[in-house]
Amino acid sequence: MKRVDIQVNKEQTQRVSSSPTIITDNTSIFNLYTHTSDKNLLDKYNNGKPFTKDDLISLYDIYNIGRIIGQDKEALVDIKKDREIVNDMSIIFDCSPNEITTSQEDLDQEPDRYVVFIGTFASKKFVKNYSRLRYITGHYLQHRYNDFSIFPSLEIIGGSASFEIVLSVEGLKSLKSIGGPAFFTNLKDAQSLSNLEIIGGSALFDSLKDSAGLNNLKYISGDAHFTGLEDATGLNNLKSIGGSAYFNSLIYSKGLDSLTEIGRYGFDRDARFFSLVEASHLSNLAYIGGDAYFDSLQSIEGLDKLFVQGYYYFPDLSQNKQETIKRRIRTKHKIVKTV
Repeated sequence: MKRVDIQVNKEQTQRVSSSPTIITDNTSIFNLYTHTSDKNLLDKYNNGKPFTKDDLISLYDIYNIGRIIGQDKEALVDIKKDREIVNDMSIIFDCSPNEITTSQEDLDQEPDRYVVFIGTFASKKFVKNYSRLRYITGHYLQHRYNDFSIFPSLEIIGGSASFEIVLSVEGLKSLKSIGGPAFFTNLKDAQSLSNLEIIGGSALFDSLKDSAGLNNLKYISGDAHFTGLEDATGLNNLKSIGGSAYFNSLIYSKGLDSLTEIGRYGFDRDARFFSLVEASHLSNLAYIGGDAYFDSLQSIEGLDKLFVQGYYYFPDLSQNKQETIKRRIRTKHKIVKTV
């Protein structure tokens, strides 16, 4: 297949930006560009047509939306091999190629210079401020930082994000998307994650009791671990959980009004609502890809749209209500298990 280069004028390539364009708080990543389908990208590539900025954002799946919309990354491998990633990133982030690096050492030595880091972030130094860094293409594997004010502009992590020992993420207010699993295992306060919209893998928030701050989170592609959560009102925009859902301690469903599916990606993706006593705010939940555990539920009101791929468990409901469940909740296995 022939090489296709994006058309970049010399002035644009050599320009050094004094400051990057920062996404404002009220701008959703879903409104930042028009997505180009895999087919259209391949057609342009095969016909030698230049790629637009929106094409490049789609090709590299910059905002980690590809998993949500079903992008076939394997189909785009040949195109990426034929591209100059540094030049492409300079167009996407409106900066000079000189403001993009593949070296952790260079990034640490000049932290206020670079806008894009191509690689896995695992610094061995304590740097005061990566003031202009917007995009890490790979994983974030830095366990030692507790002061995230050094990342005032960081919007996107392309891979996983390891924040296991962190109790607070104050300073990550620009972060909008994480492409892989997000480990916030010990996080106590999510207020500074108010712009986070996408987690492209599992989300581990096991120590979080209050979901305040997660009001823009819309998609979790993997498992959702909210095992200690007691208040879900901050999850009012969460639409989809691709894996299993662990809401073990949640008593009331308020805040889950937008949730439509659990276990979208694969089978045996369970929903564990062990402590939930009412489901009135789950009225949009239409699909669970594995078993549904509602061990403490007193009423099935709100579950009228639900289809369960596996078994469902409502041990606290009376036999009469169990019969009602059989009529009102569709399931692949026409059995209600009680324990």
